[in-house]
Parts: sequence; C-alpha cells; structure tokens
Amino acid sequence: MAAVAPDSDKVKEAMMGEASVWRCALPVGLRCGMVFALATMLACSGPEGPGQDDGAGPEARAPEAVQAQPEPMPPRPETGTLTSLEAARLAYTEAVKWREDAVFWYMVAHTLHENCLERDWADSDRSRHWMANFANPEDTQILRVYIDGKTVVKTREAEGRDSPCRPEYPKDRPGVSLKEAGRVVFANGAPRDVMPSVCYVIDNMDRQFAGRPVWQFRFEERQEDEGDLYYAFIVDGLNGKLLSIHDAAGHELTAKDLEALRTRKPGGGAGPAHREAVDTFGGHLAKGRIEAALDMLDSTMAPNAEMRRMWAENFGSLKKVKVKAIEEHGREKWKPGLQTYHVTFEVQLKEGAAYCGWEPGVNERWVQIQQEGGAWRIHAIGTGP
Repeated sequence: MAAVAPDSDKVKEAMMGEASVWRCALPVGLRCGMVFALATMLACSGPEGPGQDDGAGPEARAPEAVQAQPEPMPPRPETGTLTSLEAARLAYTEAVKWREDAVFWYMVAHTLHENCLERDWADSDRSRHWMANFANPEDTQILRVYIDGKTVVKTREAEGRDSPCRPEYPKDRPGVSLKEAGRVVFANGAPRDVMPSVCYVIDNMDRQFAGRPVWQFRFEERQEDEGDLYYAFIVDGLNGKLLSIHDAAGHELTAKDLEALRTRKPGGGAGPAHREAVDTFGGHLAKGRIEAALDMLDSTMAPNAEMRRMWAENFGSLKKVKVKAIEEHGREKWKPGLQTYHVTFEVQLKEGAAYCGWEPGVNERWVQIQQEGGAWRIHAIGTGP
C-alpha cells in the first residue's frame, strides 16, 4: 500500500527517490508498511565498507581472516553508510554552524517511507540514511539535519522542542550508540530476525519518559491467524540500561511475558466491524478538529512529538474535508483487533500549504484501525490497499 506523507516538503528532499512502502514505526513506531507512521519495515541492505570505525567505544573487533591469494583482493566498494555515532558527529558539524551551543535532540535511521538500517545493524551500527535534530537551549527552535549515505543533503530549521534542555545531555551525540542499546534489547528477549523501527528521542509522547533521552525500539510481527503483534523496548540513552518493555497498549512486559506473546496459539474470528472509529476520525477532519484527529492516532502512527507534529501539518493542509463513503475492505483478511476500510474523501487544500499527498477533489484512502488501550485508533493511512 502506498503511503501518505505527513509533510512532504519536510522529508521528500531527503528521500531521494526511495521506494514507498508501508510505515513502521516507529520511527509502537514509525512504520514502513501501511503508513508513514513506519510497519513491516524493509531494510536497505548492503555490505559494510572497509575500515569504518563504528564509534561505539574501545570494544575490540575480531581480525579478518587472511585469504591465501596469488594476488591481492580488490578493495570492497564503499557502501554509503554511517554508524549512529559517525552520523551524529557529521550532523553536529552542521549544527554548530547554526548555534555553537546546539544540543543533540533526536535521531532516526529511516525516512517516513523506509527503514534504512543495514540488515546487520546490530553488529555494524550502520544505516544509509539518518536524520538528526539539534535543539536551541534558549528557545523551542530545532535544526533538522538529513544525511544520505555519508553526505548531508539538507538542513532545516523548525519549531520543535518541548522538553527543557538539561546540562547532562550530550551536545554532539547520543550517550550510547544504537548498537550498544541494541545489545541490551537482544539480551532481554528481542528477536534478531525482526527489523525494528528505532529512534533516539527526548520529547517522548510517553509521559513516563518525556524529557529523558532514550532509544526506542518498536517491533511488529505479522501473524497469519491473529492480530499483528506490536511491542517496544525503551533503553536509557545516556547509560544503556533497559527501562521498559511494553505492548501496544502500554502494558509492561517481562522477557518471559514477551516470549509467551510471541509463541501464543492463534485464536479465531476478527469480531464485529468498528466503522464508527473511522466515522469519528473523518468527522474530526471535516470539522477542522486537528487535535482531536491526532488524539485518535495509535502509538505506531504518532510514537513521539515529532511524528505527531508532522501529522498535524499534514491534516492542517486541508481547508475543507468531506467523507463521501466508508466501505469495509478485505474483511475476510481482518484479524482480531485490526480492520481496514476504504474511505473516499473530497478535499479542498489551503492556498500555499505544503504538498502532503492530498490532491484537490476526490481522494481515496485505505484506513486501518487497531484496538489499543481499550479503544479503536487509526493505525495506518495509505493511498492503496
């Protein structure tokens, strides 16, 4: 299903022709599946470049085996990837041009369309795309730095800091690398064969961690006979300690709880339709109630303040909205707690608004809803089934 970008002007230059798939997210995540809020994320794989220091500290690497060859082997090609700490250092060189006292604030290894972590990210710490935000400690301004491969392709100043800047926050990097945080996640039951949506964040939508630097790892597992499984790991971004494992509804889990969820026997039946959730969401858009519409997004669509802000700009680009039709889609494929609807909107755009995927006139969208925290919420919005 093709995805709908929250704010195309803010991200499309950084995407550079990347393939559109469903969202992960999380960025429980930024998804690359059915929406930009980022789901079954596809990795952008490639070999690790030679001689690259992952910046994760003094840990020794195993020496490469020496091959008996009559002639030297040709050098391996550059992959155009950076580790999390390499990307942070590169982004910081741009941030200090903006403000000498800039503070490292946010980092993701995916676009809104695509997870760009290498398949061996747990060992290499590498991604071919990074976005890092730096905060102005004196006001709410942030600087977004977009990196493709090993090159900064764009910087953009925006409003965006919600939490106070504290002196213990590192200015130029996360306190621990993505790879170091990943070791903690895997040691506590996370599967290595499922690609997570990952971000380093301080302005966290979860009040328990708001204002605290953390690495968030959000996982989605597709299950044939049961509702898709979503869960997240939260790791302290300064010292690498595990802070939480929880499911999509925010319920705390232990490693044993997670194992039980992952190995549960499938149940039966998708249950009754819940079209009223889509009706309510469309009604909020039609009446210009942007905050109410945002409150209906689940933790995959809006896992943090940054993603919520982007969706606010997307919905805010609409001058008038009319819901012309809502139809069940693929009911035979529905799963418990997960339903899809084909929705026809008629819209007028605000003059001068950034292009966010909406066209003047009739727009078809496939809206997926998921049960989370006892309520049905918007889990995905796409331009195709």
